[in-house]
Amino acid sequence: MAKARKLPMRSGALILLALCLAASGLVRLSAVASEHGVTMAAQARPSADAPDTDALLAEIVAERAALEARAAEIDARADALAKVEEDLRAQMRALEEARSELQALVTLVETSAEEDLDRLTLIYQNMKPDQAAALFEEMRVDFAAGFLARMDPISAGAILAGLPPDIGYAVSVALAGRNAQTASR
Repeated sequence: MAKARKLPMRSGALILLALCLAASGLVRLSAVASEHGVTMAAQARPSADAPDTDALLAEIVAERAALEARAAEIDARADALAKVEEDLRAQMRALEEARSELQALVTLVETSAEEDLDRLTLIYQNMKPDQAAALFEEMRVDFAAGFLARMDPISAGAILAGLPPDIGYAVSVALAGRNAQTASR
């Protein structure tokens, strides 16, 4: 984060320094004039267009106070911004941790689901073909085709042979469609 620029305060300080030097010069001039027996008041009369030094000094002091207040406001905003940035970083870290945990959970669920499908496929494959065919007859065609695609061809063929012809045909079409979709990718 970039530091706030302090340039306006420097120029205010330079003006104040210049006024102090000018006031010092006036004091010395007054001392020199009094040595010669002439006072500043008698020799120099204020002109109508000469600025009032008290008014200028008051204006400079007021401007400096305003600049200091503005600098304090900028510093407060910078501190608040730094706090917000730190809070955002903490939230990003928390979100990243949550994402990692969620990804691990999704991986676990996907692995578990795949293991469950493998186990169920093995159960259907080890059943007697006529018993498995009776179950497959009650399944949706795409669901039955999914299990048959996972089985070894001999067991899948025996179960498919036990299905009624219309269901067997629909399952075969679904299997061929799955293979066609896989081949086209």
